[in-house]
Amino acid sequence: NLAFCQDPRYCSMRSRIKTGDLFGADFCYRHDCSVVGYEVGEAVPARELLYGCILSSGADASLGLAVLSAGSQEAFVERMNEKAAELGMENTSFANPNGLDDEQHYSTARDMAVLAAYAAKDPVFRRICSTRTAAVGSRTMINHNKLLAQIDGCIGMKTGYTKAAGRTLVSCAERQGRRLV
Repeated sequence: NLAFCQDPRYCSMRSRIKTGDLFGADFCYRHDCSVVGYEVGEAVPARELLYGCILSSGADASLGLAVLSAGSQEAFVERMNEKAAELGMENTSFANPNGLDDEQHYSTARDMAVLAAYAAKDPVFRRICSTRTAAVGSRTMINHNKLLAQIDGCIGMKTGYTKAAGRTLVSCAERQGRRLV
């Protein structure tokens, strides 16, 4: 779902958004999501939101990035579903930008691999995914993907957890000029 933010037509890495209710702090609290912990009124650049999504699994970062790049969460979800269709992800439906449980939010391992292979083409995305620890803004963010330290050539990608799905992982490694998802 971050593929849209890599396209400069949708948002610049220098773009900023002011935090507030649109980040869904109340929503994140009610649903016990992982958050980066942005303060109300804090101006957060897109670059930091990207790191917050990938490294910290921050639902607040995902919600903010959706609004920054598409104007609303609903418009971002629409783009996510359009991209899924374009990529041939036939068993995927997105209902929110943060991956939280929803009956209309589902996918398969195959479809996530298709999305990961597409996203892995972007060097900025690969750099963020393969970062183990980053000082971004005033925060230190830690990547939870243990494979980065255990497998040579691991690019990482995304770890996750929801009550419905349990622990999830989409990962990628590159060796001898070959990239495997």
